[in-house]
Amino acid sequence: MTAAGTAIAGVSAYSLKVGKDFESQMSTVAAISGAEGAALDKLTKKAEEMGAKTAFSATEAGQAMEYMAMAGWKTGDMVNGIEGIMNLASASGEDLASTSDIVTDALTAFKMSAGESGHFADILAAASS
Repeated sequence: MTAAGTAIAGVSAYSLKVGKDFESQMSTVAAISGAEGAALDKLTKKAEEMGAKTAFSATEAGQAMEYMAMAGWKTGDMVNGIEGIMNLASASGEDLASTSDIVTDALTAFKMSAGESGHFADILAAASS
């Protein structure tokens, strides 16, 4: 009985930490991007969606959004661009935050828009394979 109680407490503590980490990450995204209210809700929901349907966690999706925000991407750009970046990270085996940083930097260097991130990520994935 004691062992089961200890295990349950451990799982609960881990769940709380994961939730706090995600909230902290999204606070960072909000601070950098200036997103608040409905815009922050969209980003949070998209990160949660990506965490549920990909190999990456919601917190990792938030880390990718952090680099997008640093590159000046707006809420719509982040929501629309995250999937292509996640696909590239998955295909290349790189971590999601680094992939986001690389893609946002390259798009800026080539004077491409955030809307072209999916196409750009597809090109990089094809080149890497």
